[in-house]
Amino acid sequence: MKTVCFILLCGFYLLVMSCKSDSQREGANGPEAVFVQWQKLVDAGQFAQAETLSTPITINWLKEIAEISDDTDSTSGNDFSEIQNISCVVQKDTAICTYQIVEEGEIISNSVQLVNLKGVWLVDLHEDNDEILEE
Repeated sequence: MKTVCFILLCGFYLLVMSCKSDSQREGANGPEAVFVQWQKLVDAGQFAQAETLSTPITINWLKEIAEISDDTDSTSGNDFSEIQNISCVVQKDTAICTYQIVEEGEIISNSVQLVNLKGVWLVDLHEDNDEILEE
């Protein structure tokens, strides 16, 4: 009887731990939260900090944007994107997140890809990101 209780208790513990790892994926370190944080950093013009949440190809894009931002010397860093209805589908180490963004009073649907490298979600921008939404 003790053996059966022990096995059931171990099974319950494993079930709880597997649910906990799923909730961690959706929590503060999940793809949704990482993308929202990344977008806030970009909006604030904090490109170096946004690089810590970016893949190498995205870092190159951020550097280009930083140069353009420096060249124009504008104060557009005060415009923050309003992200709504974000939803990510995770397959292995890739997340495709669809969302809506409010720009000049207009709601625009968009998508972004994130990849999980060594347990960390990173924004992975590509020129073909618009095609991801259509799939």
